[in-house]
Amino acid sequence: MYKHWPGPGSRTLGIVVHREIRSIVANVIWRGRAGGIHLCSPFPCELSSVRFASQASASAFPLSRTVHDCNVVAVGFHGAHGDALGSSLFDVSSTLKFLKRWRGATASVVVLGDTNVDLLPSLACDPFLGAGRSFHHSDRRSILNAWAEQRSFETRIPEQVYGVPGGRYSKYCLECPITRVPTGVQDGLPSILDFALATPKTIHSCEAYWNVHESDHALLRLTVVCCVPLKVRPKRIWRPRDEGACLDTLRNIRITTDIITLQQTLLLAQESHQCALSCKQRRAQRMPMDLRTLYARKAQTTTQDQK
Repeated sequence: MYKHWPGPGSRTLGIVVHREIRSIVANVIWRGRAGGIHLCSPFPCELSSVRFASQASASAFPLSRTVHDCNVVAVGFHGAHGDALGSSLFDVSSTLKFLKRWRGATASVVVLGDTNVDLLPSLACDPFLGAGRSFHHSDRRSILNAWAEQRSFETRIPEQVYGVPGGRYSKYCLECPITRVPTGVQDGLPSILDFALATPKTIHSCEAYWNVHESDHALLRLTVVCCVPLKVRPKRIWRPRDEGACLDTLRNIRITTDIITLQQTLLLAQESHQCALSCKQRRAQRMPMDLRTLYARKAQTTTQDQK
Protein backbone atom coordinates (compact mmCIF):
# COMPACT_ATOMS: atom_id res chain seq x y z
CA MET A 1 0.00 0.00 0.00
CA TYR A 2 1.28 3.44 -0.96
CA LYS A 3 0.14 6.34 1.27
CA HIS A 4 0.27 10.11 1.03
CA TRP A 5 -1.15 12.98 3.09
CA PRO A 6 -1.86 16.04 0.90
CA GLY A 7 -2.01 18.42 3.85
CA PRO A 8 -4.58 20.22 6.00
CA GLY A 9 -8.16 19.77 4.83
CA SER A 10 -7.68 16.27 3.41
CA ARG A 11 -7.32 12.79 4.74
CA THR A 12 -4.66 10.31 3.72
CA LEU A 13 -4.72 9.14 0.11
CA GLY A 14 -3.72 5.59 -0.66
CA ILE A 15 -3.07 3.18 -3.52
CA VAL A 16 -3.49 -0.50 -2.72
CA VAL A 17 -1.86 -2.95 -5.12
CA HIS A 18 -2.43 -6.70 -5.06
CA ARG A 19 0.68 -8.76 -4.40
CA GLU A 20 0.29 -10.61 -7.70
CA ILE A 21 0.89 -7.46 -9.74
CA ARG A 22 3.60 -5.79 -7.69
CA SER A 23 6.13 -6.82 -10.34
CA ILE A 24 4.47 -4.67 -13.02
CA VAL A 25 4.31 -1.47 -10.95
CA ALA A 26 6.64 0.74 -12.96
CA ASN A 27 6.21 3.92 -10.91
CA VAL A 28 4.17 5.56 -8.15
CA ILE A 29 4.11 9.32 -7.62
CA TRP A 30 2.27 11.89 -5.50
CA ARG A 31 1.61 15.48 -6.48
CA GLY A 32 -0.41 17.57 -4.03
CA ARG A 33 -3.96 16.19 -3.99
CA ALA A 34 -3.26 13.59 -6.70
CA GLY A 35 -1.51 10.25 -6.79
CA GLY A 36 -0.76 8.03 -9.75
CA ILE A 37 0.52 4.59 -10.63
CA HIS A 38 1.92 3.19 -13.87
CA LEU A 39 1.37 -0.50 -14.55
CA CYS A 40 3.54 -1.74 -17.37
CA SER A 41 4.45 -5.27 -18.43
CA PRO A 42 5.30 -6.47 -21.94
CA PHE A 43 4.82 -10.08 -20.87
CA PRO A 44 1.64 -12.13 -20.21
CA CYS A 45 0.55 -11.72 -16.60
CA GLU A 46 -2.43 -12.32 -14.32
CA LEU A 47 -3.76 -9.03 -12.96
CA SER A 48 -5.82 -8.86 -9.79
CA SER A 49 -6.89 -5.40 -8.56
CA VAL A 50 -5.80 -1.85 -7.92
CA ARG A 51 -7.72 0.41 -5.54
CA PHE A 52 -7.65 4.16 -5.07
CA ALA A 53 -8.80 5.40 -1.66
CA SER A 54 -9.50 9.07 -1.04
CA GLN A 55 -11.26 11.13 1.59
CA ALA A 56 -14.63 9.66 2.58
CA SER A 57 -14.71 7.52 -0.56
CA ALA A 58 -12.94 4.70 -2.32
CA SER A 59 -12.59 4.17 -6.05
CA ALA A 60 -11.43 0.86 -7.50
CA PHE A 61 -10.92 -0.70 -10.89
CA PRO A 62 -10.35 -4.46 -11.06
CA LEU A 63 -8.07 -5.92 -13.70
CA SER A 64 -8.82 -9.64 -13.75
CA ARG A 65 -7.79 -11.20 -17.02
CA THR A 66 -4.66 -12.50 -18.71
CA VAL A 67 -3.27 -9.72 -20.86
CA HIS A 68 -0.32 -9.09 -23.11
CA ASP A 69 1.59 -5.82 -22.89
CA CYS A 70 -0.26 -4.23 -19.97
CA ASN A 71 0.28 -0.48 -20.07
CA VAL A 72 -2.04 1.55 -17.83
CA VAL A 73 -1.57 4.94 -16.16
CA ALA A 74 -4.13 5.59 -13.40
CA VAL A 75 -4.44 8.75 -11.32
CA GLY A 76 -6.71 9.26 -8.33
CA PHE A 77 -7.33 12.71 -6.87
CA HIS A 78 -9.49 14.59 -4.38
CA GLY A 79 -10.70 17.82 -5.96
CA ALA A 80 -10.39 20.96 -3.89
CA HIS A 81 -13.43 23.01 -2.91
CA GLY A 82 -14.14 26.57 -3.98
CA ASP A 83 -11.93 28.22 -6.57
CA ALA A 84 -9.00 25.83 -6.06
CA LEU A 85 -10.18 23.24 -8.60
CA GLY A 86 -7.58 24.49 -11.06
CA SER A 87 -4.75 23.69 -8.64
CA SER A 88 -6.08 20.14 -8.20
CA LEU A 89 -6.20 19.63 -11.98
CA PHE A 90 -2.65 20.99 -12.17
CA ASP A 91 -1.60 18.28 -9.70
CA VAL A 92 -3.25 15.67 -11.94
CA SER A 93 -1.58 17.08 -15.06
CA SER A 94 1.89 17.04 -13.48
CA THR A 95 1.30 13.48 -12.24
CA LEU A 96 0.30 12.32 -15.73
CA LYS A 97 3.27 14.08 -17.29
CA PHE A 98 5.70 12.35 -14.92
CA LEU A 99 4.17 8.87 -15.31
CA LYS A 100 4.03 9.05 -19.11
CA ARG A 101 7.74 9.73 -19.52
CA TRP A 102 8.61 6.03 -19.81
CA ARG A 103 6.44 4.05 -22.25
CA GLY A 104 3.50 6.18 -21.18
CA ALA A 105 2.85 7.77 -24.57
CA THR A 106 0.81 4.72 -25.66
CA ALA A 107 -0.65 3.90 -22.24
CA SER A 108 -4.34 3.77 -21.41
CA VAL A 109 -5.07 6.63 -19.00
CA VAL A 110 -7.69 6.64 -16.21
CA VAL A 111 -8.36 9.59 -13.87
CA LEU A 112 -10.87 9.05 -11.07
CA GLY A 113 -11.80 10.05 -7.54
CA ASP A 114 -13.83 12.56 -5.57
CA THR A 115 -13.70 15.46 -8.02
CA ASN A 116 -16.04 17.80 -6.07
CA VAL A 117 -17.62 18.69 -9.42
CA ASP A 118 -21.35 17.90 -9.50
CA LEU A 119 -22.50 16.41 -12.82
CA LEU A 120 -26.08 15.74 -11.70
CA PRO A 121 -27.53 19.16 -12.73
CA SER A 122 -26.29 18.57 -16.30
CA LEU A 123 -28.27 15.31 -16.66
CA ALA A 124 -31.88 15.01 -17.77
CA CYS A 125 -32.56 12.52 -14.96
CA ASP A 126 -31.82 15.10 -12.24
CA PRO A 127 -34.79 14.78 -9.83
CA PHE A 128 -34.13 18.22 -8.34
CA LEU A 129 -34.56 20.30 -11.47
CA GLY A 130 -35.79 23.77 -10.65
CA ALA A 131 -35.10 27.46 -10.94
CA GLY A 132 -31.36 28.06 -11.09
CA ARG A 133 -30.50 24.36 -10.69
CA SER A 134 -28.48 24.30 -13.95
CA PHE A 135 -26.12 26.98 -12.57
CA HIS A 136 -25.05 24.77 -9.66
CA HIS A 137 -21.34 23.97 -10.22
CA SER A 138 -21.64 25.20 -13.83
CA ASP A 139 -18.31 27.04 -13.70
CA ARG A 140 -16.55 24.02 -12.21
CA ARG A 141 -18.04 21.74 -14.89
CA SER A 142 -16.80 24.13 -17.57
CA ILE A 143 -13.27 24.05 -16.16
CA LEU A 144 -13.25 20.26 -15.91
CA ASN A 145 -14.76 19.76 -19.39
CA ALA A 146 -12.19 22.08 -20.95
CA TRP A 147 -9.38 20.23 -19.17
CA ALA A 148 -10.70 16.83 -20.31
CA GLU A 149 -11.36 17.98 -23.88
CA GLN A 150 -7.81 19.24 -24.20
CA ARG A 151 -6.57 15.71 -23.43
CA SER A 152 -9.25 13.89 -25.46
CA PHE A 153 -10.68 12.26 -22.32
CA GLU A 154 -14.21 10.91 -22.13
CA THR A 155 -16.35 11.21 -18.99
CA ARG A 156 -17.81 8.02 -17.53
CA ILE A 157 -20.43 8.10 -14.79
CA PRO A 158 -21.81 4.91 -13.21
CA GLU A 159 -24.07 2.97 -15.56
CA GLN A 160 -25.25 0.73 -12.72
CA VAL A 161 -25.75 1.49 -9.01
CA TYR A 162 -26.01 -1.30 -6.44
CA GLY A 163 -27.80 -0.63 -3.15
CA VAL A 164 -29.01 2.64 -1.65
CA PRO A 165 -27.36 4.82 1.01
CA GLY A 166 -30.33 4.93 3.30
CA GLY A 167 -31.99 8.03 4.71
CA ARG A 168 -34.29 10.53 3.11
CA TYR A 169 -32.57 10.44 -0.30
CA SER A 170 -32.73 6.67 -0.87
CA LYS A 171 -35.56 6.84 -3.40
CA TYR A 172 -33.66 9.33 -5.56
CA CYS A 173 -30.69 6.97 -5.79
CA LEU A 174 -32.97 4.49 -7.56
CA GLU A 175 -33.70 7.00 -10.34
CA CYS A 176 -30.21 8.27 -11.24
CA PRO A 177 -26.56 7.32 -10.52
CA ILE A 178 -26.04 9.44 -7.39
CA THR A 179 -22.62 8.88 -5.78
CA ARG A 180 -22.75 11.31 -2.86
CA VAL A 181 -25.49 12.22 -0.34
CA PRO A 182 -25.35 14.83 2.46
CA THR A 183 -25.32 13.31 5.94
CA GLY A 184 -25.78 14.66 9.43
CA VAL A 185 -25.99 18.44 9.57
CA GLN A 186 -24.66 18.86 6.03
CA ASP A 187 -26.71 21.03 3.71
CA GLY A 188 -27.29 20.55 0.00
CA LEU A 189 -28.70 17.89 -2.28
CA PRO A 190 -27.38 14.55 -3.55
CA SER A 191 -24.82 14.83 -6.31
CA ILE A 192 -22.56 12.94 -8.70
CA LEU A 193 -19.07 13.81 -7.52
CA ASP A 194 -17.37 10.44 -8.11
CA PHE A 195 -16.78 9.54 -11.74
CA ALA A 196 -13.94 8.83 -14.14
CA LEU A 197 -12.15 10.49 -17.04
CA ALA A 198 -10.26 8.24 -19.43
CA THR A 199 -8.87 7.86 -22.89
CA PRO A 200 -11.45 6.54 -25.38
CA LYS A 201 -12.28 2.81 -25.23
CA THR A 202 -10.33 2.35 -21.98
CA ILE A 203 -13.17 1.84 -19.48
CA HIS A 204 -15.28 -1.24 -20.13
CA SER A 205 -17.82 -0.60 -17.37
CA CYS A 206 -18.40 1.83 -14.50
CA GLU A 207 -20.43 0.84 -11.42
CA ALA A 208 -21.23 2.36 -8.03
CA TYR A 209 -21.82 0.46 -4.77
CA TRP A 210 -23.58 1.80 -1.68
CA ASN A 211 -23.56 -1.47 0.26
CA VAL A 212 -19.77 -1.82 0.63
CA HIS A 213 -19.01 0.62 3.44
CA GLU A 214 -20.94 3.24 5.41
CA SER A 215 -20.07 6.62 3.98
CA ASP A 216 -21.58 9.64 2.26
CA HIS A 217 -19.81 8.55 -0.96
CA ALA A 218 -20.46 5.44 -3.02
CA LEU A 219 -17.67 3.07 -4.00
CA LEU A 220 -16.79 3.58 -7.66
CA ARG A 221 -15.69 0.46 -9.53
CA LEU A 222 -14.22 0.54 -13.03
CA THR A 223 -13.37 -2.35 -15.30
CA VAL A 224 -10.45 -1.18 -17.40
CA VAL A 225 -9.26 -2.57 -20.71
CA CYS A 226 -5.54 -2.70 -19.98
CA CYS A 227 -4.41 -4.69 -23.01
CA VAL A 228 -2.93 -2.40 -25.65
CA PRO A 229 -1.60 -3.56 -29.02
CA LEU A 230 2.11 -4.04 -29.33
CA LYS A 231 3.79 -1.55 -31.63
CA VAL A 232 5.83 -3.54 -34.11
CA ARG A 233 8.42 -1.73 -36.15
CA PRO A 234 7.57 -2.04 -39.85
CA LYS A 235 9.91 -4.21 -41.88
CA ARG A 236 12.39 -2.45 -44.11
CA ILE A 237 12.07 -2.89 -47.84
CA TRP A 238 14.70 -5.25 -49.27
CA ARG A 239 16.14 -4.03 -52.58
CA PRO A 240 18.20 -6.22 -54.94
CA ARG A 241 21.07 -5.03 -57.13
CA ASP A 242 19.40 -6.27 -60.28
CA GLU A 243 15.70 -7.04 -60.05
CA GLY A 244 15.65 -9.14 -63.24
CA ALA A 245 18.55 -11.36 -62.18
CA CYS A 246 17.03 -11.75 -58.72
CA LEU A 247 13.71 -12.91 -60.21
CA ASP A 248 15.50 -15.45 -62.42
CA THR A 249 17.30 -16.84 -59.37
CA LEU A 250 14.06 -17.14 -57.40
CA ARG A 251 12.33 -18.94 -60.30
CA ASN A 252 15.07 -21.57 -60.40
CA ILE A 253 14.95 -22.34 -56.67
CA ARG A 254 13.60 -25.81 -56.01
CA ILE A 255 10.75 -25.82 -53.51
CA THR A 256 11.20 -28.55 -50.91
CA THR A 257 9.34 -29.65 -47.82
CA ASP A 258 12.52 -29.29 -45.77
CA ILE A 259 11.90 -25.87 -44.23
CA ILE A 260 15.45 -25.41 -42.92
CA THR A 261 17.05 -26.20 -46.29
CA LEU A 262 14.62 -23.91 -48.11
CA GLN A 263 15.28 -21.08 -45.67
CA GLN A 264 19.06 -21.40 -46.11
CA THR A 265 18.68 -21.37 -49.90
CA LEU A 266 16.59 -18.22 -49.83
CA LEU A 267 19.01 -16.49 -47.47
CA LEU A 268 21.91 -17.29 -49.81
CA ALA A 269 19.94 -15.90 -52.75
CA GLN A 270 19.18 -12.75 -50.79
CA GLU A 271 22.82 -12.24 -49.82
CA SER A 272 24.03 -12.76 -53.39
CA HIS A 273 21.65 -10.14 -54.81
CA GLN A 274 21.76 -7.71 -51.88
CA CYS A 275 22.18 -4.10 -52.93
CA ALA A 276 25.18 -2.80 -50.98
CA LEU A 277 24.52 0.85 -51.78
CA SER A 278 23.99 3.31 -48.97
CA CYS A 279 20.92 5.49 -48.63
CA LYS A 280 22.85 8.44 -50.08
CA GLN A 281 23.93 6.40 -53.10
CA ARG A 282 20.41 5.09 -53.75
CA ARG A 283 19.07 8.64 -53.47
CA ALA A 284 21.61 9.80 -56.03
CA GLN A 285 20.53 7.03 -58.39
CA ARG A 286 16.90 8.16 -58.22
CA MET A 287 17.85 11.77 -58.98
CA PRO A 288 17.06 12.92 -62.57
CA MET A 289 20.08 13.26 -64.84
CA ASP A 290 19.54 17.01 -65.46
CA LEU A 291 19.44 17.74 -61.73
CA ARG A 292 22.48 15.52 -61.14
CA THR A 293 24.44 17.41 -63.82
CA LEU A 294 23.42 20.75 -62.30
CA TYR A 295 24.65 19.74 -58.85
CA ALA A 296 27.95 18.50 -60.37
CA ARG A 297 28.53 21.84 -62.12
CA LYS A 298 27.74 23.70 -58.89
CA ALA A 299 30.28 21.62 -56.98
CA GLN A 300 33.02 22.61 -59.46
CA THR A 301 32.40 26.38 -59.14
CA THR A 302 34.86 28.50 -57.19
CA THR A 303 33.19 31.94 -57.05
CA GLN A 304 29.82 33.21 -55.91
CA ASP A 305 29.03 34.65 -59.35
CA GLN A 306 29.51 31.24 -60.99
CA LYS A 307 27.15 29.66 -58.42
